Amino acid sequence: MAFATGLPRLTVLTVSERQEDDPTAVDARLRITLSERELFSRPVRIDFQGSLLARAIMAFEGFVLPSAGELHFSFAVGEAVIETYTLKVKAPPPRPVAQPQARAATSHFRSKPKAKKKQRMSSTVCRKAGRSPRP
Repeated sequence: MAFATGLPRLTVLTVSERQEDDPTAVDARLRITLSERELFSRPVRIDFQGSLLARAIMAFEGFVLPSAGELHFSFAVGEAVIETYTLKVKAPPPRPVAQPQARAATSHFRSKPKAKKKQRMSSTVCRKAGRSPRP
């Protein structure tokens, strides 16, 4: 069964913490995979602006999931993965296929609709219409 679905909006939020002696800005990478297939990978700059906490918000206007599987969101600095989150994407259950309805047995004694009788035109009507009457 083929499966593909689109999410109209997907938002990824990360909250990062640093130590006092860590740099105030860090280059990181957001990576989104679905069952080992990479769907998205981009660098993200985290600027703590003098604070020990920083957040990064990535919003996608439309995101396609081509199949069911495990959806992984990972956030890495260099080669070290510092945050990860996993969701299971399940395919919807198959829709039941409508089976054709069995027809009721027809009886041989079923009356057929009567054919309409052709109306004969009277000789008076035929003369007025300019036709000759039929026998």
